[in-house]
Amino acid sequence: MTSKNSTTLKPLNLTKLRADLALIMSEIDRSHGILPDYYSPVMWQRLQETAEKVANAIQAVRMKSAHPDTTCEEIGNKLGIHAQSVAGYLAWNTMLAPDWVKPSIVIATTACPKCKVTAGVSCDYCSAPKHKIHKERREAFKASSLGAAYLANRAETMEEKYGITAVAN
Repeated sequence: MTSKNSTTLKPLNLTKLRADLALIMSEIDRSHGILPDYYSPVMWQRLQETAEKVANAIQAVRMKSAHPDTTCEEIGNKLGIHAQSVAGYLAWNTMLAPDWVKPSIVIATTACPKCKVTAGVSCDYCSAPKHKIHKERREAFKASSLGAAYLANRAETMEEKYGITAVAN
């Protein structure tokens, strides 16, 4: 169920990824730190920058998962990156989770059991953005038949788009 505007990615193949990374590591080990003329230094630099970003994202998500009360600034200090980068990695990881639901859908369809607002009305937060919702409201949506259908469709779309089976919680 991809739209005409979305880009279909190659399906995730961890076996191929492992083989590609092994090939790259073999080439690095073979070069003994000296890049032969037939390899572009720009290519290696881009590879290094990409690998660093992926490694930082993985570490940031793992650190936050292991210690939920840790701030983005604390994680950033440990990794030597900006807190905004950590926040971005965490946000993307959350939004790409199989059980993530767009807040506007929850607000439009589900009343909040915590602050008692009706469907279509934002949760009663003093200084939070309008899209912020209580976790109880999100869980109420997920427990509803509409929420179950939404999550099933999301899992199907993720499998189609990314080639991985996404099990919704």
